[in-house]
Amino acid sequence: MSQQPAITILWRGRETVSEVLNCLRPAADIELHLAEEYHHALFRALHPNAPLGQPEELDAAGGPELLQQLGHISGLQGIETLIMPLRRANARVHIYGRAKISIRVPHLSG
Repeated sequence: MSQQPAITILWRGRETVSEVLNCLRPAADIELHLAEEYHHALFRALHPNAPLGQPEELDAAGGPELLQQLGHISGLQGIETLIMPLRRANARVHIYGRAKISIRVPHLSG
């Protein structure tokens, strides 16, 4: 069975957390779009030791723990509260592009 089309959610602050949680289900594919103004802050949070002037390409994939590094960014407070629910759902997180976060919950095999 193929995964359903992505659900696109625009980050609007803490209230967006409940919107993401309401979309979690087996085989969920959620695209969380942040304002492009977050791109630099995301890059610095994920690559704190990167030299200045380095191209700021976002491409980090892993578990929900990736979100822990983002919770201190002004305007993204609360995003780290997704870690435990996403971990329980066995979700994978990918931070990429111009401030996008992909959340993929695998299909349950039974």
